Amino acid sequence: MKRHFFFHYLIELSLLLFIWFIFILNFSFGEQRKVLVGVYQNEPKIFIDSNGKPAGFFVDIIEEIASRESWKLIYHYGNWQECLSRLKKGEIDLMPDMAFSEERAKDYNFNKIPLLTSWSRIYSFQKVKVEKFSDLNGKKIAVVKGSIQETVISNIMRDLSYKVEIFSLDSFEDAFNFTSKGKADLVVVNHYFGDKFHKKYRLLKTSIDLNFVELFFATTKGKNIDLLLTIDKYISEWKKTPQYPYFKVLEKWIAKVEYRTPEFVLWIIRAGIFLIAVFVLLILFFYSQNKAKEFSVNDNDVGLPNNFNIKGTNTFGFHIIDMLIRQLDGEWGYKKEEENIFWVSFPLEKK
Repeated sequence: MKRHFFFHYLIELSLLLFIWFIFILNFSFGEQRKVLVGVYQNEPKIFIDSNGKPAGFFVDIIEEIASRESWKLIYHYGNWQECLSRLKKGEIDLMPDMAFSEERAKDYNFNKIPLLTSWSRIYSFQKVKVEKFSDLNGKKIAVVKGSIQETVISNIMRDLSYKVEIFSLDSFEDAFNFTSKGKADLVVVNHYFGDKFHKKYRLLKTSIDLNFVELFFATTKGKNIDLLLTIDKYISEWKKTPQYPYFKVLEKWIAKVEYRTPEFVLWIIRAGIFLIAVFVLLILFFYSQNKAKEFSVNDNDVGLPNNFNIKGTNTFGFHIIDMLIRQLDGEWGYKKEEENIFWVSFPLEKK
């Protein structure tokens, strides 16, 4: 009888322990937060790889954060427009690789710390030669529907009164394929994707770059703000040292893309060097004469603010000009009358 009671007690205890174990197991899994993440094709930043799995810079970043926060990431694949629509409706929680704009800020919230900086680049069909903005007039241009490139190129063409035909495609691959078949003369995409794939589609990389943007994670307006705050917490910390995951992921995906300084930045640098060289030559020419020399540059536009003080300006360019003029015993300044005038003068005779 005692033996029977003992076995009965043992069975009940085992059953109780089993139920307790199942309860704890379910409770633990119940604590894991599910986060629905949008994925679209924009390699190397975010895409579905050949094994059918999400991959890319943004995927690795959010996977690293999820592993630390016990998030269960559930990916929802679609084209860019579909992902935007799902995010706006609240059907997904998080959308990576989103460029900020005031228009988008009406429908979405963004994390505060940018993960990447990007810009748009124009690529052309093999038989189309494009070197400057005026060459875009009359062209057929492919873009991705709902992309920042679609908005920017449409606004620029309208402001310049250029007559162009814009084709909106579902994906970057579709836009490149469309252009490679000669259905469009040009295609505008982000430089990460474009520089990686333009040779595959036999497209030419032009010298026209535009629209610097910063890339973020985004959520539905007013929802999942805690996700964005958590992302910012990690990105802020990870950007402090190369040993943290951010730089390892950056090197893995982005460092592989050929980097080229945007052409318009190079033109600004070239123009600055040219103007400084001309300025120095003028100074040397005037100083070589034994007569007093003064020259000025002026315009009748808005000019500088009324409280502008040239003596209190500490920019590198002004510092170089001031140093060169003082070495030649000259003087210079700025005055605002009916026109805005920069002037430089040198003494009557050399000392």
